[in-house]
Amino acid sequence: MKTLKKFIPMAILIVVGLFVPTVLKSQFYMQSAIYVVIYMYWASSWNILGGYTGLFALGNGVYIGVGAYVTAVLFVYCGITPWIGMIIAGLVAGLLSVLIGYPVFKLKGMYYSLASIALMSVFELIFNNEMEIFGVYTGGPNGLRFPVTGRALDMQLSSKTSYYYLVLALLVIVLLFSDYIQNSKTGFYFRSIRANQDAAASLGVNVLKYKLTAHFISAFFTAVGGAVYVTTFLYVNAKQVFGMDLSFSMVLFCILGGANTLWGPVIGALLMVPIQQALRVAAGVELAALSSLIYGLALCLVMLFMPDGLLGAIKKLIAKRKTATVAPLAAAVTDAGQGGAEDE
Repeated sequence: MKTLKKFIPMAILIVVGLFVPTVLKSQFYMQSAIYVVIYMYWASSWNILGGYTGLFALGNGVYIGVGAYVTAVLFVYCGITPWIGMIIAGLVAGLLSVLIGYPVFKLKGMYYSLASIALMSVFELIFNNEMEIFGVYTGGPNGLRFPVTGRALDMQLSSKTSYYYLVLALLVIVLLFSDYIQNSKTGFYFRSIRANQDAAASLGVNVLKYKLTAHFISAFFTAVGGAVYVTTFLYVNAKQVFGMDLSFSMVLFCILGGANTLWGPVIGALLMVPIQQALRVAAGVELAALSSLIYGLALCLVMLFMPDGLLGAIKKLIAKRKTATVAPLAAAVTDAGQGGAEDE
């Protein structure tokens, strides 16, 4: 019974997600829906590393760029379909995360976070200033265009609705995998590292191994999302995919909703992405940076008043109400018992 109850939220997500395109008729709203779901996906991917393991990586957006560029290059120069290219891109990002993680994981706390930002900045500088990387033309500041073929085999689907369903499928996959991780021995080791990595190491947990595992999984899923991103918009640019916006957004949405929970990243993106889109429409491109200010203020408020995120705050509120309901009843039962004893 508990197992079935656990999958009720997932079933609701799938059913509601499948019916969204029947309500949102315009292309603009479908585009917004794609943004919402892909940020849910990226925030959930980051949650495996930053939420479950407690590694506060602020530069994990670098793997969005790796996924986008690798997929585009494989298609443009090797003719490899993005359906295969996104898996290769995910593996490349995962291997890169292991190579990066091995030296970087020796750093702790804010130093690790700063190192992750520095890494992303290095990637942005390289891809933005070099026209070719390893002998392959990547476009430099002009970016790289994804050729238009119109074939589903090349992941160029017939409508925005089709792309929406593709991203929704990826979200379901990463959530199912996250749920599996949560309830596995690996997930237990992740949480022990989050709680106290020195104590975990003293109890025999291979801390470096599990940090690298979390980094690989998170990078893989993030890069696959980057691959779908480039096939959806048919263009990739260094400032766009290696910039701070994408990376910070996935972190903020996860924390706002509730890191270290399955549904926190979903809730965070569901609330904040529509606000971002509405601001862009209302304020125009000139004031689009206003969304970053709102994200920052929201993050400060959540960390001050709801350190466990919105989902954590809701759980605490429910727990308080249960306590408030049970306490008078328990007191009444106790009084009744004492009264009976006195009568005897």
